[in-house]
Amino acid sequence: MVFQGVNSIQMKTSNNCLQNHNIAVLLHQYSEDSSSRRSFNEGGRNKKMSKTDEGGWRGFVRLCKQLQTDEQFDLFFDMFLTHEERGAVAKRFEIAKALLKSDKPQREIAKELETSIAKITRGSNYLKIIDENFKKFLIENL
Repeated sequence: MVFQGVNSIQMKTSNNCLQNHNIAVLLHQYSEDSSSRRSFNEGGRNKKMSKTDEGGWRGFVRLCKQLQTDEQFDLFFDMFLTHEERGAVAKRFEIAKALLKSDKPQREIAKELETSIAKITRGSNYLKIIDENFKKFLIENL
């Protein structure tokens, strides 16, 4: 997976929308980067996506790429994610941001974000294995 040339798309909208659009563009680039089915971590075990899930994921990402306004993003994610799932995604975002942008100990981050140390550790371990260009993109855009 290569993330060279990942650029922010400058839009004349709010910062929140720009951030959402960057995420959609990144998802699209990630989706098209991988020719084989991606594995994902579920309960500490790597699993391959089924062909149906992979096709659904790519379709989801293509649709995300077309969203342009905060309202469209809100409506889109209201349709596809429950309130709890949106909260979980938001928490993962905050965990990644804290791990990448601060020198605080993991326990302090867990306390500030009111989450378990296990979730912080999972995020930290994943950040250790991701592509350096992708990591640089995250640091610059979170």
